[in-house]
Amino acid sequence: MSPNGSLPVFRAADRITTVFRGCIPGHRGFLSLSILLSMMMAGVCRAEGQQVLCIDGDGHFDAHFDTGVNILVAAVRSGEFAAHRCGASLSWKDGDLVVTPEAAQVDIDVLGADPGFGAPVVAFQVRKADSDVRATYQIYALRNPRLLRTITGGDFYRAADADFDGRVAIWTADAAAADGFDGLAYADFDVPPVVAMRFQRGRLVDVSADYPEDYDRWIAGLRAHLDPKAASEFHASDSRPDRTLPQEQLARLKKTRVRILEIAWLYLYSGRQQKAWEELAQVWPPEDLARVEAAVLQARKTGIDAQVDAVAPAPEHYRPRQHTTVYETQLANTSLRFQAQAIHLGNVVDILPREILLQRRTWPSSDETVDLMLDAAGKVWSIKTEIPDPELKEVAKGWKFIPAFKDGLPVACNYRVIIAPNR
Repeated sequence: MSPNGSLPVFRAADRITTVFRGCIPGHRGFLSLSILLSMMMAGVCRAEGQQVLCIDGDGHFDAHFDTGVNILVAAVRSGEFAAHRCGASLSWKDGDLVVTPEAAQVDIDVLGADPGFGAPVVAFQVRKADSDVRATYQIYALRNPRLLRTITGGDFYRAADADFDGRVAIWTADAAAADGFDGLAYADFDVPPVVAMRFQRGRLVDVSADYPEDYDRWIAGLRAHLDPKAASEFHASDSRPDRTLPQEQLARLKKTRVRILEIAWLYLYSGRQQKAWEELAQVWPPEDLARVEAAVLQARKTGIDAQVDAVAPAPEHYRPRQHTTVYETQLANTSLRFQAQAIHLGNVVDILPREILLQRRTWPSSDETVDLMLDAAGKVWSIKTEIPDPELKEVAKGWKFIPAFKDGLPVACNYRVIIAPNR
């Protein structure tokens, strides 16, 4: 790609058109894992409502990466017409590769970022049917194109540099472990177990234990909604009560059962098994405690853990987070359309971010300026607008970009987008 970067082509009606783009100076203050959490809890674990490149044949993405690989996500053709299915492929001078011939949903999570392979990749998430709670995550090399790794068992995957330390982790909800657990439907859980994975020397490692503070914040939020009276009622009950009880009581017992499982899961997945069992013991019926502990461990073994090569242990001591440089860029207006161009002065990027997916439900009546902080995976971590716009701030959490580059490597960057009305 050139320093300006050729923008991907968007043909779905709800994509945003930008008239000015560029990294901006003085934009600080990322939101730790709170944006990721809000997406995980409000829908990264649920496909519906997510910003996806192609759903049921609606959506088109076509981009050329500077390694010579073209990435295409588009509706599958059926004769002269587009079918209600999506496909994805890679092509380059000497060949092409089909990512998926057809699926209900196809999305690109990262493009140009490096989740630990030492080289840029493109990662697709594919959902064969809209109703599927599990998606497939396929990672392809953008140099010498080939499939590097396939991950299954997660719901909605999101690669991000949560610590801003230059290390990209892949976050997902362990749908394979939660779906059908103890007779519960996946939709019953507001917070399925959350997993963070990272590639280390080619091995996929569960590094969830590296983020205890973030898991603790999530647990605190769940505990705040655990009614002590309902917890006592559940503790004194059968863990799977008689269906002849009043519906209101059944619903209350089920909600408590789900909530304590969610809390225990988060402790377990963050490397604190003993604490998980202590939390369960406070609420779960004593006579059923040993059974549910064994069931939780077995479910984890058959979930995402079956996909990883190793599980990193919890660190013995707290390690201060070392944040990476967030790069800036000075800009020059090169045309009446205010196309941005990088000027190589000081601590600036060489290549600007490019949009993968920007969506919103309603269009502004006039130009809106949005200042973003992007990580090295092209994910949004801080959002500032000139005028209050709650909807814009909410949907901007799910925007995705090809990251900025400095000296050939993806980097974090402050970035400005001006959204033009859809005329």
